[in-house]
Amino acid sequence: GTAGKGFAVVADEVRNLASKSDEAAKATKELIEGSIAAVTEGGQVVSKVTESLERTSSIAGNVTTQMNIVVRAVESQTTAIAQVTEGVDQISSVVQTNSATAQESAAASEELSAEAAGLKQLVDQFTLAKRAREFESVGEYSITQKDQTGPLPAAAGGRFSAPVTAPRQDAQNPPPIFVRPWTESTQ
Repeated sequence: GTAGKGFAVVADEVRNLASKSDEAAKATKELIEGSIAAVTEGGQVVSKVTESLERTSSIAGNVTTQMNIVVRAVESQTTAIAQVTEGVDQISSVVQTNSATAQESAAASEELSAEAAGLKQLVDQFTLAKRAREFESVGEYSITQKDQTGPLPAAAGGRFSAPVTAPRQDAQNPPPIFVRPWTESTQ
């Protein structure tokens, strides 16, 4: 009887507990397997993240290397531009110097041209009247003014030098020139 019933109730409760323990063990096993799977998946994700970070680091290193190359190229070009600028400045200086020299040369040329024209005008006023071979005893030349209507220009001082005499010379060695003082014609 009663003892059997009590034993049956206890056995029934043990079965229930065993069944619940089995279910709890299965649930725990599933949780553990899920956790293992999650850890494995997490490990794979960490590996992928690590791999991505390494690639990013490698790319960043390449970018840094490329940037260093660009910086060196820019520095080289800056140096080259500075040298070109210096060369252009030197050329500009030479051009300015040449321009100033050309202006000075042009001014000097104009001045010399004016002086030459003045001297030509002065020389054109005189002609040689006789040749040195015509005089045997005293070598003398006579220079007379072409236009004897006015005084000699002030540049000539109005007069020429005193006579120079020398002994008779042969044809190979003509006598020195004698220049008579010029006098105004009163005709």
